[in-house]
Formats: sequence, C-alpha cells, structure tokens
Amino acid sequence: MKHSPPPTTKRIGRVEQAEAALVRLLAETSKRGFFGAATLSFNVQDGRIQQVRIATEQTLK
Repeated sequence: MKHSPPPTTKRIGRVEQAEAALVRLLAETSKRGFFGAATLSFNVQDGRIQQVRIATEQTLK
C-alpha cells in the first residue's frame, strides 16, 4: 500500500489540502491501466480537519 502525503505548504488550509489531495488522487488513478483502490480520509476533531491521508493500492494484472 502506498501512502502519499498531501501538499505541505503552511499557507494552505486543511480544506484546501483535502481538495488538493482529491485532485492528486484522481489524477493518479484515472489513467488507463490502473486497477486497484484509492482512499481519501481525514481526521476531524471539534469540527476541524486535523489530518488528511491519501492511499492507493494497485492490483497487478
């Protein structure tokens, strides 16, 4: 399983990080020949996003 951290620029807020992570995840997996799973998750505490995670798992065919 491959974990890729979202962009880490301090000026980017957590919502923007989640949006950027989704765009990146879609770009990585929306290619012909990709078979597998993609996950975007985020931890929320008191209504604020604390951590954004993306993961891809590729199936070899």
